[in-house]
Amino acid sequence: MSIHFISGGARSGKSRYAEAWAASLAPSPYYLATSRPGDAEMAARIAHHQTSRGSLFYTIEAASYPVVPLRHLPPRSVILLDCLTVWLAGRRLDQAADEVKMWLAAAAGRQHELLIVSNDINEELLPESEEVHAYMQTLASLHRQIIHEAASVAQLRAGIPTYWRREA
Repeated sequence: MSIHFISGGARSGKSRYAEAWAASLAPSPYYLATSRPGDAEMAARIAHHQTSRGSLFYTIEAASYPVVPLRHLPPRSVILLDCLTVWLAGRRLDQAADEVKMWLAAAAGRQHELLIVSNDINEELLPESEEVHAYMQTLASLHRQIIHEAASVAQLRAGIPTYWRREA
């Protein structure tokens, strides 16, 4: 079992990179999609992602509780969860760390290869809004939680990965 964390800014190529990585690990990996089409822009982005990955992945809509498929997919599955940032936007911030802990435990228990994609939004100025500030602080904490368990940590900029940790 290995956890792999892939981050980057908006439209940095992180999802495409993670998809290629997952596809290199298994002929038909699972894709846990966490996005909901809340507006026209998000619906278009979801459609673009679905088209770009084609039928290679077994897609599971997991916007609410990704832990359920992590607990029930066949052992040693390759699973791409895209993305933590969008998932967190629909969750209670005070419960997020416990839920991510359950993901990591489920992945370890089933010996999955779990690739987690997230956005780098913590490198910007902190906002005036207390709610947005709390969201960004929670996301930063989740990143640290996942990175602590991760065998590989990659950050993409303009489609080019920088590895902060790389599994041997």
